[in-house]
Amino acid sequence: MSAEHQVVWPKCSVTNPATAEDVILKQGDMLPDWVSDFTRFVLVSTGGVRIVAEPDPVLLAALPEPVRLQEHPDPPFSPESPGESPDGKPKIVDPKERWVEYAVSQRPDDVSEADAREWAEGKTKAELVAQYK
Repeated sequence: MSAEHQVVWPKCSVTNPATAEDVILKQGDMLPDWVSDFTRFVLVSTGGVRIVAEPDPVLLAALPEPVRLQEHPDPPFSPESPGESPDGKPKIVDPKERWVEYAVSQRPDDVSEADAREWAEGKTKAELVAQYK
């Protein structure tokens, strides 16, 4: 049997040259034969894949889900996960439209909703984040 390449990392992405689409491979998956020699070299050199004679069953085992015990509080606000922070502000990863809505909701009483929206839509997302962070 010839040597094959098995993914070691939890996930990695390779681009299929025939379709130009990114393909996500998970730990334990075998590299498709269309992956270039250069990409194989890079992935082996960086430890992302391993050269194997046959698939390693340890890598095929499903990774366990994290355990959250009842006595542990919810994780703190993380700017990497979308949604609302505990104080109602949008998170950094939220789209600009969410930041515009938040800016409109924070307008002073003497500013109309239309004026506040026009002002907020004229700003970049980075400017809105800096203003309301």
